[in-house]
Amino acid sequence: MASQENDKRDDARGGSFMLPHQQLGALALGTTPTNGQTVVITINGTAVTFTAVTGSPTNPGDVKAPGTALGFVTNLIAALRRPDLASANYVPILSANQALIQYVGWAWPGSSTSIVPFSLTRTSTASLARSRASA
Repeated sequence: MASQENDKRDDARGGSFMLPHQQLGALALGTTPTNGQTVVITINGTAVTFTAVTGSPTNPGDVKAPGTALGFVTNLIAALRRPDLASANYVPILSANQALIQYVGWAWPGSSTSIVPFSLTRTSTASLARSRASA
């Protein structure tokens, strides 16, 4: 079918081209998080929690907050993009949550303090993921 060929071309555009319906919101982290502050990302009704820590990350989902908002976002985007890989700046989340996090793509526009979750398929809706930061 002709529509199937269009789908192939749309999917071949790559990650640099994001259609408006693919963006699932924005996670703006403009201030430096305090120790214990959380970022909760809900995917398909399941909450996945990342916790800012000022010391060494030790628990699943801990992300190092090095004293600046940009430093924390740098570490958080790495944890979101590779939730299975341990580093000195974050501890991997539980394996069940790793699969959920990988349903969504994570854009980091201009290395700012905002992260944009986006759909990896053309048919996903905004209910797939909602991001929020808690105080």
